[in-house]
Parts: sequence; structure tokens; C-alpha cells
Amino acid sequence: MTDKQDETRTSGTEEGNATEESRGRGPATQPQGSGGAGAQGLAIAALVLSIIALVGMLVGGWWGWQRYQAFAEGQGDLVDASELAARSEALSERIAELRGRVTSLDERNAGRDQQIAGLEESIDTLRQQQSDLTARMDRVTELAQVSRDDWRRSEAAYLANVAVHRARYYQDADAALGALREADRLLAALGGEGIGERKAIREAIDLLLDADVPKVARTAEEIGEIADAVDGYRLHAGAQPLSDEEAAGPDSWGAEEAVSGAFGDAWEQFRGAMGELVVVSGPEREVVPLRPIEERYFLRENLRLRLEGARLAALQGDTSTYRDGLERAREWLQRYYDSGDPAVAEAVDRLAALAERPVTVDLPEIESVLGPVREFD
Repeated sequence: MTDKQDETRTSGTEEGNATEESRGRGPATQPQGSGGAGAQGLAIAALVLSIIALVGMLVGGWWGWQRYQAFAEGQGDLVDASELAARSEALSERIAELRGRVTSLDERNAGRDQQIAGLEESIDTLRQQQSDLTARMDRVTELAQVSRDDWRRSEAAYLANVAVHRARYYQDADAALGALREADRLLAALGGEGIGERKAIREAIDLLLDADVPKVARTAEEIGEIADAVDGYRLHAGAQPLSDEEAAGPDSWGAEEAVSGAFGDAWEQFRGAMGELVVVSGPEREVVPLRPIEERYFLRENLRLRLEGARLAALQGDTSTYRDGLERAREWLQRYYDSGDPAVAEAVDRLAALAERPVTVDLPEIESVLGPVREFD
């Protein structure tokens, strides 16, 4: 308070001194108009500054209000401590649960890792077993190949024995050749290992091919053609008597099995009719009666049976029975059939030509040649 009085006094003293100075000077002071203009400018400046300060205060107040409102709104969004604690507890429980799950997953993963390790070990074991089985299969395949080759050699040896048997005891060149060719086909699968055996088989085949083998099948076919044409051959109209051997029937030449059924009945009827055959002759002309139906049937069937016997003998290689059957058939044709019939004459000539054909042949011995093959038997 004292300081303020001193300042007031000092200010009043200074103002008084200034007044006296202004009075003493008189005309030396500045003009009044110039001093009023400067005061007016200062007032305007002060007014502008005041306005700016006011605007600044307003803007600052508005900004502060906005910040306050934002702070208030933020405070409204905040939760109180109890709710925050509840949320924190819930989060802690959730975190604990998640940790439990993570622990469970870790345990599961650990178990799975053990399972994976076990599976990998099992896979390694299986791979080792597979490798062992592969090696065993390779060995089995190798042994099977060896066994297969031995089987082929044994089969070829068996076929070689069959060929020797058919050529030696049956004179069957076709069957022997077939067996040898099959044996050669089996040995061909051996490659170079079967060259020696195949050479022996080829040599045996050449020996059989060089042999003059009769065409027995064609011979038997021609005899069958003659037998099929018997019904077309014309018989003698006269009743030429039969010999005792012929009248005795087929029993005399071993065809008892062939006489059965209708033919047996016809034979009995023929024997009964033989006593009724009569030849009537007179001074002017000879009357020749026709042969009964039963006799004609017997004459044809008898010829067929003789031809069939010759055909079977040809197929069996029985030369004696073959030629004897053809000779009997030719004589039967000449005696009871009409030699004026061209078909009968042709049949007689064909039978004579067939009788000259061989039905057997002495095939070469091939057993010694097939020695390299038969040693595997």
C-alpha cells in the first residue's frame, strides 16, 4: 500500500514538472493537431489488438470446449473399476483356458510325434522286408527259370521217345514228325543252350522226311470212294451159284461183328431162298431168272464189308490183310457184277492198282540220333 502511494506521488510530481515546463516554453511545443492524430492511431491499434486478443480468446475457448467435450465423452466410454476387474478376470480365465488347450495340443503333438516316429520306424522295417522279399522273388524267379528250362528239356525228351516208339512199332511217320517238331518248338525257347538238342531233332526229322512214306490216308480214301459207289454197280442177272465158303456167310472171313440187325435177317432169308433158285433151259433159249432182293442186298453188303476190311488194314499197316481184302473184293466184283458196266470195270481196275500200293514202310532208326535229347528223360 505504501509503495503504491509513493508511486502516485512520484507520478504527480512528474506531471507537475511537465506542466511547468510546457508553460515556460510556450510556442516551442508541437501543434495540437499532430498530437491528436498519433493518439487516434494508437487507439485503433489498441482496438485491433483487443479484437485479435478477443478472437484468440474465443477460439481458444472453443477449442478448449471441444477438448473438454471429447474428454467428457471419453470418460463416458470408460468403465468403472469393478467392471474392469470383472473383464480382467474373464480374460484371465479365457487365457487360462487357452493355455490349457495349448498344453493339450502340445501333449497331443508330442503323442503324434511319437506315433510318427513309430510309423517311420515301421515304414523302415517294411522297406527292409520288401527288399528281402524282392531278393527272394528274384531268387525264386531265377530258380523257376532253371526249373522251366529243365521241364522243357524233359518234355522234349518225352516227345523224342514218343517219336521213336511211333516210328519203330507203328511205322507212323506223321505222328513221329509231329512229336519231333513239338520237341523242337520247346527247345527253341532255351535259346543258345538247346542248339545241340535241336540239331539232333533236325537230323531225325530229315531222316523221316527222306523215307518213302506211302500215302496211306489217300489209299484208304480211295477205297472208301469205291465202297460208297457199290449201290450203283450193276449185278449179273443170272443166278450163278455161290461157293461153300461164300454160302457160309461172313463168318468165314471174320466179319461176324459186322453182321447184325437187318443184314443178319437178310442173310437168313437169302439162305432160305438159295434152294429155290432154278435155272430153266430149253432147246431154243436159256431163261435166266432175276436175283431176289435179299440176294442183291447180300452181294452189295458183302462187297462193302470186304472193302471196309481192306481200308482198315491199310490204316493199320497190315499189308497181308490189305492185299487179301482187295483181291477178294475184286474177285467178288468180277464174279457177281456185270463186267459190261463201265463203273464195275473201273472199280476192278482201281482195286488192282490199289493192291500194288504199299501201306507200310520201314522207317529209319532214329533212336541213336536223338541221344542228346533223350538223355534228359
